Amino acid sequence: MTKEGKSALDAGVSKRRMKSEGRSNEAIAERLEIIRAVKGLSQKEFANAAGVNESTYSQYKKGIQAPNLEQANKLCDTWGLTLDWIYRGDNSGLDGDLRDAIKVIRQARSTKPRKSSVN
Repeated sequence: MTKEGKSALDAGVSKRRMKSEGRSNEAIAERLEIIRAVKGLSQKEFANAAGVNESTYSQYKKGIQAPNLEQANKLCDTWGLTLDWIYRGDNSGLDGDLRDAIKVIRQARSTKPRKSSVN
């Protein structure tokens, strides 16, 4: 592979990873969905266990709004998360097993074939 080809490939991988590494509502939504996938729960189960209204969680999932501090703390307390993880994508304060599980989910999502828009 040429140097240019490798750089383009690396840029593509970085672009896919960046989706859940930013501070936007969409990035926060992606991080919460990663945790939900790690826990193997439905949206309803994940939200209810943390005392978050299911319709409110749906707004988070869609990237329409981010959790306020109270709701984010509920998610942290229930699922062993940190505010740094939710709002900034910094996983350094998370348990090692959870960090490893997040890495596995991210890798699986980055290698998942994309759906074609061609009918």
